[in-house]
Amino acid sequence: MGKCYAFVKNQYLKAIEQYPEDTGIRYEYAKHLASHREYAPAIEQHLALYELDPNDYRTVKWLARLYSWTKQFVEGLQWYEKYGEIRQGDLAVRHEIARVYGWALMLEEANEAYEKLCEDFPDNHELYWEWQAKKNNWLRRKRTAVSYYEKLVERHPEDAELVFDLGQLYSQLNLSRKSEDTYRKLLVYEPGHNRALFAADSEKWRRKQSAGLKITYIHQDGTGDTFGNFEITRFRTDANYKPARIMEATDVSLGLGHTTFNFLDHTGSTADHLWLKGNKDFRNGVMIYLNGELSTYTENNKETVQFETGIHYQIAELFDATVFTGREDVLENFITLSNHRARYYTGGRIMWDIDKRVDVYAQGKQYWYNDWNDGFEYDVSVGYKFFVYPRILKLSVGIFGFDVDDHVSEYWSPNAYKKYSAALSWRHYLGKEHYTGAPEFFYEMVMKQGIDSDSVDFAEPSLAFGWDNKRRMNAGLEIKPMRSVVYDEERIFFYFNVRL
Repeated sequence: MGKCYAFVKNQYLKAIEQYPEDTGIRYEYAKHLASHREYAPAIEQHLALYELDPNDYRTVKWLARLYSWTKQFVEGLQWYEKYGEIRQGDLAVRHEIARVYGWALMLEEANEAYEKLCEDFPDNHELYWEWQAKKNNWLRRKRTAVSYYEKLVERHPEDAELVFDLGQLYSQLNLSRKSEDTYRKLLVYEPGHNRALFAADSEKWRRKQSAGLKITYIHQDGTGDTFGNFEITRFRTDANYKPARIMEATDVSLGLGHTTFNFLDHTGSTADHLWLKGNKDFRNGVMIYLNGELSTYTENNKETVQFETGIHYQIAELFDATVFTGREDVLENFITLSNHRARYYTGGRIMWDIDKRVDVYAQGKQYWYNDWNDGFEYDVSVGYKFFVYPRILKLSVGIFGFDVDDHVSEYWSPNAYKKYSAALSWRHYLGKEHYTGAPEFFYEMVMKQGIDSDSVDFAEPSLAFGWDNKRRMNAGLEIKPMRSVVYDEERIFFYFNVRL
């Protein structure tokens, strides 16, 4: 804010001191403060105006807006209610109220407000488009939402909320350049839009090259089941590099890894890894991906290839469906790596967010082992969110099953094995701003309890932290112990990435 603003502000203050009952001067001063985003003192001035004249609808409307802009939604909606008592049927204000419900994540109320507006003004096609744009966004039908937002923004490029929402959707669809361009267009009309400034820069940083480090520690200690006592420790370090994005909605990364294995009676086995990951998103909702890894084990100088490739598609923008195939090493011999077992697999998974609270996950895999054994695995869970973003409290229940055709005594090959589980998780996204591209920091605590078809109990708590400043760095840590009468396990994951 420059010297001119300070000079005008001081002149208004002097005038108010000289004429405290002059509502015209105070009203202009309050508008002046609000136009320069000094919302707290603007609220103070409008409250003073309200004391002087409770029936001034302009003051009541400004208070409703200012409280809403400062995310004091309860107070803002109360002032909108008072405005409605003074002036009924104001289309512009009813429109504002519908938007405020959306800002406050009161989605049912927002949807009802838009629906009532469209019923009362059936010829207002743009109002209907906005309702459909926001409704489909709330229902995670992002491509449909984009089609409505694009029509609205074409007609109203000056509408900051619509343009910003469109930029957010482009970002969530991995269309980084389109997202940044949209934010830049918004800044032409509103240069001081701080969220658009930050989000545009976040998209630019997102496409830059990056380097990172990931550390994985896994320790398992058998306690005397069918396989006897065993102990195995795996410590893996990966260095990764992600080049700058050369094509929209396309990401590629590659890395080198090293794993050290320590067994109860056998130490010093190692493995070196070379891996590649890539994915491409298409505008029609299709995403293809390939993850591949070449590993060389010191045990017998064995080389193996692991990979998974698949196609992801959002069916009718309701179900996230993926079909995939791949190959993986199986390190289930807890004494040595000498057997070098592996398995090919193919399968599919479906994720369905029924609404903002209920979600369903289901996956099935068919395995073919290199010792001619076959197996099938399935995993199904249902979750319910008591609280939604940014504070998510979720209860999940699920069942995991595994079955093989032929029992083999040398490794785990159960007949119709099942594991039932229930988990309660709490994830909290900290910070004042919650939009795509904003700095992000969260922590998550999970308590998971399970019991299998052999009546073995499993306790699986976990704790995780994640941080991303959307600029130079991001990092995360996850700790996952597990306790049972069969074996105990500790897993620790840590990653750190730097954008260059």
